[in-house]
Amino acid sequence: MIFNSDKRYFKKKLQAIHYSILDLEFKRFKTLELREGVRKEYDHLRSRLEVLGNEIQKESLLQKTKDEQIVRMSVDEFKRLEDQKVLIERDIERMITQMKQLDMEVNGSKATENMPEGYTGISNQLDGLRELSAMVKEYIAQM
Repeated sequence: MIFNSDKRYFKKKLQAIHYSILDLEFKRFKTLELREGVRKEYDHLRSRLEVLGNEIQKESLLQKTKDEQIVRMSVDEFKRLEDQKVLIERDIERMITQMKQLDMEVNGSKATENMPEGYTGISNQLDGLRELSAMVKEYIAQM
């Protein structure tokens, strides 16, 4: 015979599962929001890199010409542009790494050499909690 206290216990468990779902949904929302910010910065850096690359290419062609009337950059300015390009490329690589990490946190990953057990993402955890919630509801109904 199942007592009322048992049913009350499982209802509290169901409420705790619901709160866990809400927490994870909030975490997923904020993680995706953060990823969107990183993606916007990545897009901005990519466009800056393209403009800088065009500028460097244009200046390289100008420096090869012998025409004295063409205004060219100084060697220092040209080196500064090349240094900026290297820094932006490094920042872009860092952004790509950040986006991959955030994607893995949300979606998880399969087993790899580095992580033999894989990684359970927020979405997978939410699915598991929703399944658990349905099982607890069913159990309570059978009581």
